[in-house]
Amino acid sequence: MGRRYEFALRVDGFDWDTHSDRILDLFDDLSMVEQAGRTVAEITIEAAGATEALHTAADRIASVGVTVTGIDPETVAIPDIAARLECTDEAVRLWADHRRRCNPPFPTPEGLLQGGTRLWSWARVAEWAITQGIYPYDLTPIDEQTALYFASWIHTGSQLSGRRRPAGRRFATHTGT
Repeated sequence: MGRRYEFALRVDGFDWDTHSDRILDLFDDLSMVEQAGRTVAEITIEAAGATEALHTAADRIASVGVTVTGIDPETVAIPDIAARLECTDEAVRLWADHRRRCNPPFPTPEGLLQGGTRLWSWARVAEWAITQGIYPYDLTPIDEQTALYFASWIHTGSQLSGRRRPAGRRFATHTGT
């Protein structure tokens, strides 16, 4: 039995009328979301490893004629982190400001919104929370290294073996982890 992974993939060519029923039938837990002019598939899937989870999801999406363009780098602010980790905003603020000791230290923010709201990579925060023993889910987030590999794989069209995608396929099949 594998682990359950959660992640979001950016997709292109998704049409609600044409694809929604077909794509929803392929997953036990999938949400299609429109965000800032792009479509994101939020997925929970069981697999032996993170790479297998990403490739399986991408292959299923491609099977209905929708193209996976990358992994969505989800960013979160302090209230989002507190809600997801089931703690208070103040606890997150203390970790983020390095006023509450933790080893390893809380991740560095990825950026700022107007008004000074700090944003973090959810993948980095989730990885940190796992090391602290405070990640409250049975879901495994995709680690940053696997996300970078997958992004490179999507953009170069290469499989793990280094072969190019076959012509005419939107996404190559992958059978390993």
